[in-house]
This record gives sequence, C-alpha cells and structure tokens, in this order.
Amino acid sequence: MTGLLLVALLAATTACQVVEKSTDRPVTKVLLVGDSVIGFAHPALVQQFSPYGVEVVNATVPGTGPLYTTDGHKLWATQLEETLQTYDADIVLFESCCHYPGGPAGSPLYVNDQGVTVQPGTELMYTEIAKANTELVNIARAHGASPYWIKLPPTTAGSIIYGPDIAERVDRFNLLLDQLDAPILDWGAAVLAQPNATSLRHPDGIHYTDAGNAFLARWTFTQTVRVVAPGT
Repeated sequence: MTGLLLVALLAATTACQVVEKSTDRPVTKVLLVGDSVIGFAHPALVQQFSPYGVEVVNATVPGTGPLYTTDGHKLWATQLEETLQTYDADIVLFESCCHYPGGPAGSPLYVNDQGVTVQPGTELMYTEIAKANTELVNIARAHGASPYWIKLPPTTAGSIIYGPDIAERVDRFNLLLDQLDAPILDWGAAVLAQPNATSLRHPDGIHYTDAGNAFLARWTFTQTVRVVAPGT
C-alpha cells in the first residue's frame, strides 16, 4: 500500500505544472547565469524544479563576473546571447558575488566603450559592473525570458581566504542591485532569517552548505513560480 501511495503521489506531482507568479506564463526552462555560488546550487534547484517538468540548465562560469573578458568581449553577455538563440528559457536566474577580473591569474582587464582599462577595486569598476548587469537583464528580456537577480548576504570571517577586500566587494555588488530594473531574490535575507542560518552557510563565508542550497532552492521556487493543476 505504501508503495502504491508513493507512486500515486509522484504521478500527481508530475502531472502538475508551474507558472511564473508575476506573469502566469508556463515555466518549463530555467537558465542559471553566474559564478560558483549559484552554480553549486544547481543540483538542488534541479531537484526542486524537475518534478514539475522544469529543466534547469547550468550556464555558470565559476570564478568570473559580468566583466570577465575573453577575446575582447564580456563572456557572460556573449554566452547568454548565444545560449538564448537556441535555448528558449522562461526564467534566467543571475548571481554575481564579487569577481573582477576573474578567471585564471593574468586574465585581461575589461576595456570599456571609451577605451579605458578598468582597474580592480575602483569606482569605475563598480560603474561598469552595473552597466554589465543591466546588459544581461536586457538580453534575457529581449529573448522573452524573465530575469531575476540573486542578492547575497554579507560575508562571514571565513571569506578572508578570498582576499582582504572580499567583504567590501560583496557589499558593493549587492548595492549595485538597488539600481537594477529586475526582481531581486534576496538569498541573504532569506537565509539570515532562519534560526539555523549558520548551518546553511559554508565556512568560507560566501557559499552555502548542501542544506543551505536545498533551502534556497525551495525558497527560490516559491518566490518565482506557483504550482497549477493541468488544464487550469
């Protein structure tokens, strides 16, 4: 009896569908764009969304950010444009913790439209990152996808392993989102509101534990979509 009940419950879940809360559009494809923070959450997001027939594709590039440059082009923007030419995403989840220039040691610095090389840690860096964030959101919208940008919590002491300025960078990257014309998914506030917040955060002060990623996958699901029965 227990086995039959489980099969029935799984069948009922599979038969259900999800629609985006803000638009009521059906959601069958979700694309992840970002660094390792959301990249590490990919398995948990798949586990949360896939029972409802939603595919979650990981297009993240760990250790990089929106200004990471290859062959003279911003990789995230170029890759997103190319991906959305053939992958009809309904939702794009963006996340960027703190990286510039990112990538392997010696990676090129970004040169802006005025021909100025953007130096790390400068106000120009933050200005150009804000522009790059907007460009990514606009690319998603141009292809009919709904963009959401993830906001992270302040770092913890363990983040010092990533450099002395990592805490300031995360805070400043978060502040840039106040200027962004896109819905913000505040992972930081969601996690810090939990009584077990410490167990949800990785000791490195940036990433999340398996339990944290599972919690954030469930939370992201409830913030972005709702479940509907077939035919409704």
